[in-house]
Amino acid sequence: MQRTDTPTNLSDEAVEDGLWPPRLAWRFAGPMAIACTFLALAVWSWRKWPDVLVDFGRELYIPWQLSSGKTLYTDLAYFNGPLSPYLNALWFRMFGSSLSTIILCNLAILAIATILIYRLFADACDRFTATMSCLVLLTVFGFGQLVETGNYNFVTPYSHELTHGLALSIGIILCLLSYARKRRLWTSCLAGLLLGMVFLTKAEIFLAALAAAVSGMAILLVSEPESRQKTMRAVCLAAGSALMPVALFLIVLGQHMTVTESFTRILGTWMSLFGSDVTNNIFYQRNLGLDEPATRLMMTARAFASIVLLVLAAIVADGLSQLRSRAKTIATAVSLTLFVLSCVAKQTSDPFLGSIWLPVPWLMLGASLPFVSFLACVVSLSIAIRGKRARIRAILPFAMWSCFAFVLLGKILLTARVYHYGFALAMPATLLLVACVLHFIPKTLRELYGDGGVFRRFALAMLIADAFFFLKISNGYYDAKTIHLGAGDDVIVAMKTDPRGPVVQRTLSRLRTLMPVEATMMVLPEGVMLNYLSRRTNPTPFTNFMPPEVAIFGEAKMLAALKEHPPDFILIAPKDAAEYGVGSFGTDPNYGMQIMRWVYGNYSIVEEVDAESSDVFSIKIMKLGAPGSAAN
Repeated sequence: MQRTDTPTNLSDEAVEDGLWPPRLAWRFAGPMAIACTFLALAVWSWRKWPDVLVDFGRELYIPWQLSSGKTLYTDLAYFNGPLSPYLNALWFRMFGSSLSTIILCNLAILAIATILIYRLFADACDRFTATMSCLVLLTVFGFGQLVETGNYNFVTPYSHELTHGLALSIGIILCLLSYARKRRLWTSCLAGLLLGMVFLTKAEIFLAALAAAVSGMAILLVSEPESRQKTMRAVCLAAGSALMPVALFLIVLGQHMTVTESFTRILGTWMSLFGSDVTNNIFYQRNLGLDEPATRLMMTARAFASIVLLVLAAIVADGLSQLRSRAKTIATAVSLTLFVLSCVAKQTSDPFLGSIWLPVPWLMLGASLPFVSFLACVVSLSIAIRGKRARIRAILPFAMWSCFAFVLLGKILLTARVYHYGFALAMPATLLLVACVLHFIPKTLRELYGDGGVFRRFALAMLIADAFFFLKISNGYYDAKTIHLGAGDDVIVAMKTDPRGPVVQRTLSRLRTLMPVEATMMVLPEGVMLNYLSRRTNPTPFTNFMPPEVAIFGEAKMLAALKEHPPDFILIAPKDAAEYGVGSFGTDPNYGMQIMRWVYGNYSIVEEVDAESSDVFSIKIMKLGAPGSAAN
């Protein structure tokens, strides 16, 4: 007997497959599960997200300086768009300069992005798929730590341009979907405004958002010729609205530099891409997969083949379940067997993690995402262009999201992964895969022979195991984080096994004793986190001296600024730069040797701080004055 208390807007697939309780009282079960997971993950990982020295210090120091009255690009060297630093500076102005402010604001942005994703996938698929997509977002990307270095999460990202740009891009897609349904021009204006804001973040995010917007409007223009004139008007209004954020920052920055200079600075990442040879560095070549393109392409193809084989096996099991009850039992057993076999530990090789033992295919299946997203693009665009109007409206969000996901993978195209840069760049493609296996493939099977439930259960089991696998990796890192750095609202919890944590802790203590309150300080080559935690300003515009920054700004320019405004103290925090194809800072003729020669000629070593139990890592505190005996 069929139940009649099912909500009318709940998907047939979710109800008939038994994956969603069919009572109206459970309508909000998905959002409640997401909210509880969000809260639990935030408490579990509290203040353990950032790295103690790498990258994230810049995300705190620059907004702090902007909120104190300095200007981006003139007083502070920066190579991304201006939106994120000024937005974080606004948070500091409103709520106080502290890590807690950034954490709470970023949690709010993540919550908003999660709500938007739920809305998008609930409309495009069903509530169950939307719920699972959000849970994957939070467990794998939002709060996870899958590599030793922190910062690759949505709470303390190494670059706020990525997380801000992603949230804005989701808003763009929803605005354009609203326009497609109701033809309200203000929604297209809002989409254009958001697109202009994305332009002020990073190039890769803007290109992906632009691809989603263009594909959506192109589908409407091709499929609905009777509305073409109004759609063109909407496109023009969106383009005009996109110029408004850019014009606003041109005016703001134009008060401190010429119009030409302010426009050049606003281009941000674009100038970095075309105005220097930074993209030719081995680090970025390896991230894209161009160091060994044939090998990387083969790994991507193998990962996609694994996905295809698992899907085909599940489809066969699903088809067998239609024969008789006994066959259904056998099919379920086959599905469980496939699931167990996929969890057998196997040694594999990853270009960034090296040779590791892991359950197959959890970690490596990220390599399949370019093929998955490209195939989804082709299929969805074909359906949208050739289908009937009702079918076009249904496929439009999937088509836009597929284009967004595929283009966003461009920076890691042949080395796609859910960790490292993938926490942001691979997130949309991963959620696309979730939507495919939980909604679109089962829906297609239902249309072919009236079921799809076994396939969906198998996919659900795989996703749950996947999420727990990634949570286990994150838990290993978070359990090791017990050392508290900083004070008050700036506390960071670092790993006890990381020698940098105790050294940074002791260095902060020594700086309070050695340095006058008004003293200035610089950390070479990387470590502006120390500036922020000790609240010491850097008198030069340059906060980071890693190879990309040296390539973009030039060592000669950096040295000139150092000579013009020498800080009272310089800290030397050693950093291995081998991943960039150069030696350590100051030892390689092509990397920092001129700067270090000048530093040792004008500063003397006051103290060298190392961990009490290890001398693997140490920080030299140097004071402006007579050169020390350790001069090079």
